[in-house]
Amino acid sequence: MKQFLLNMQSLLGLCILASFTMIACNSYGKKLSFGKNEVYYKGDATEADAQKLGSYLKEGDKYFDEHTAFAVQVERHGSVYTTRLVVDNTKIKSASDIEEKRYEFIPEELSKNVFNGLPVTVEITDNHFRPLKSFRNRS
Repeated sequence: MKQFLLNMQSLLGLCILASFTMIACNSYGKKLSFGKNEVYYKGDATEADAQKLGSYLKEGDKYFDEHTAFAVQVERHGSVYTTRLVVDNTKIKSASDIEEKRYEFIPEELSKNVFNGLPVTVEITDNHFRPLKSFRNRS
């Protein structure tokens, strides 16, 4: 009986470890905080990329402000950056609810001011970073 309990404890420990590993592997990436706001970075994006993006979005309350918690994710593959902006799920139910004029300039602005002229895709997402609509710069 003691051996059975020891085996069960070991198995439980392995299951807990596996759960934490799975959660870490499915994460949104590493996180930087800017007050209430967060920038996650993954893929080839660096902490410096995330820092520059977060600082830019906080500057003049472009996207980040002190009153509302926003999350952004930046990912880089090769020379292409993808920036995901979370929108309020209660206001946007589908891609057709997204006002294009409000977001279409953002990839060009981020390319020029944050990512050194490299190609940028901006995805408007739900709160799990699932894309609702994408916008690309012309580079």
